This record gives sequence, structure tokens and C-alpha cells, in this order.
Amino acid sequence: MGGSIDFKQRFSLHNIARTVTQQMKDIVDLAHTVGGEGFSDMTEEDVAELIDSHGAEPSVEEIIQMNEDDQAGDDADEDDDTETRPVFTIHEIEKLAEGSR
Repeated sequence: MGGSIDFKQRFSLHNIARTVTQQMKDIVDLAHTVGGEGFSDMTEEDVAELIDSHGAEPSVEEIIQMNEDDQAGDDADEDDDTETRPVFTIHEIEKLAEGSR
């Protein structure tokens, strides 16, 4: 594979975490460029919390609301064949990357 970067090296947890961290910095920089309420004071921690919230288990209130929506027929757009995959938070990826150094 002359000259190409080794797959394991390119996709190591350390490199993935570094890429995610850089993307979070880019998001914050973009938000600061946009400015205004909710953007000018955005931090990397805010971005991580938002990303992590999408992998969180729903609260009791959210489950009740989803059930009510389902009973009302508001769930017609939902795809029931979605695949379940393990979810890693930004903080878990960073911890795994630090452990692989």
C-alpha cells in the first residue's frame, strides 16, 4: 500500500477523538462568527452536551409524551425499522482515546 496511511492508524480512537475535538472547535468558531444570542457565548462544552443529549435515554415525561403522540396518530413519519447501534458520547470517545495512548 505504498505511501497510503495505514487504516488502523487513520481510524484509531486517538485520531477520531482529535478529529471530533477539532470539529467541535470549528462549530464553536462558526457560532461565534454568526454571533447573537446563544451563539456568541457558545463553548465546546455546550456542543458536547447537545451531541450527548441525542444519545441519552428519554425521561419519563418524554416517554409519556411519545406515547400520547403515538395514540394521537402523530407518529406516522416515524420509521419503526430503525437499527439500534451503540452510542458513544464525546466524553467517552475522549476517555477511550486517552487510554489508547
